[in-house]
Amino acid sequence: MEQDNIPRSNEGNENLPDLRDAESVLSDDEEATDESIYKKDDHKFLQNLTDYLEILVFSVIAIILLFTFIGRIARVSGESMNQTLNANDVLVTESFLYTPKIGDVVIVSMTSDYEILNEPLVKRVIAIGGDTVDIDYNTGTVFINGEALTVQDKFSDGTDSYVYLDSGVMKRPVFSSTVTFPYEVPEGFVFVMGDNRNNSLDSRSVRIGAVDTRRIIGKVVFRITPDTGPIDDYKEQDPHREKS
Repeated sequence: MEQDNIPRSNEGNENLPDLRDAESVLSDDEEATDESIYKKDDHKFLQNLTDYLEILVFSVIAIILLFTFIGRIARVSGESMNQTLNANDVLVTESFLYTPKIGDVVIVSMTSDYEILNEPLVKRVIAIGGDTVDIDYNTGTVFINGEALTVQDKFSDGTDSYVYLDSGVMKRPVFSSTVTFPYEVPEGFVFVMGDNRNNSLDSRSVRIGAVDTRRIIGKVVFRITPDTGPIDDYKEQDPHREKS
């Protein structure tokens, strides 16, 4: 029987590769490749995690800056702004570089020096610093610098102005003490009133009086609930407008 001449190893034949060494090299390469894949996956995961954290941090900072310098959330308490705004309405205000103007609805911060109040007020700006306010309760007319302050615009249904009078006439306030009219608003202050004129604690009371503009948190621009949308711009006649 003839001998099997096929070599079983590299012995005696240095020109042939050792298959066992090749398998060993291949195995090492596979392990190296797997390890590289794992390292790449770990690096990619860490990179994605870092990106997400950066986005989260910048988002939080943006939100803080937004509500600190540009807009804030406030809730209406009470009925002093009926029918324009109602109790529990959630509002968005703007405050960045805001300058109060007649007709604006604003949020006013009330602190401990106002002994009867401990929460923000929602009121409408009636007059600004330097204006003289007078009220004729017989006719229900508000005067600014001797000129009647009239309502120009109506509600969206066209039936009524934003000034709400439950009895049809403006009554004298039931405050224990009221501002003496005519009243000159100090510079840097505003005179505010609620749209629900007969049920509003406002600048007509000496316990509130003219409001320092530094207490104004912002102008109401948007209602979140219950009826989402911008606050309609019901403007009163502005006595500071240019005469034609």
